[in-house]
Amino acid sequence: MHTPSTVITPTREDDDELSAMIAEAFADLPPSRYLVPDESQRRDVLTRTFRLDLEDLREAGRIIRASAGHEAAALWTYHVTDLEPEPELDARLKEAAGGFAPRFAAFYSALDVRRRELLGGRAHWHLWVLAVRPDKQGQGFASLLVRDQFARVDAIGEPTYLEAATEELCEVYRHLGFQEAGDPIVLGDGHTRMFPMVHEPTYL
Repeated sequence: MHTPSTVITPTREDDDELSAMIAEAFADLPPSRYLVPDESQRRDVLTRTFRLDLEDLREAGRIIRASAGHEAAALWTYHVTDLEPEPELDARLKEAAGGFAPRFAAFYSALDVRRRELLGGRAHWHLWVLAVRPDKQGQGFASLLVRDQFARVDAIGEPTYLEAATEELCEVYRHLGFQEAGDPIVLGDGHTRMFPMVHEPTYL
């Protein structure tokens, strides 16, 4: 088994490959099936919306990290206070998601509301995306990217937040130092759930 060892900061030229990889990794997860029920369109829609995420994070100066071979990627946002404006459904999302844009807007809003409830009063990092190419999962890439970030931010004393897409992934994140935080987030279909988790700083 290959052991990953190198983390890089990808460039704009990598966005097409990374957005397609993230979409492939996420395509069969329950939240993705909720967002784009039509399997024939799901990967294309997800690729376009993750491309927007990459563009927005880079424009905002946030952290995008990847393994050297693009087997995995992590997208990190940073929030200072609960006074930040709520996300809006902009024209680019409408273009990227098409008829599914209202689902994406409701999804983003539900996640943002819960994050603010849990950590809105504290500066914190948000692991918005952690994706590993399906044929490379279980080989240490997720741990590589998460620990790369913790090595920088734990010393600052700020927590990290994420939403796990399945209960099985909660177990993965527990091994990486996260713990569940409150009740699951129930999406608009009434049964698809996401699981808020928080990592508190560890001082070494």
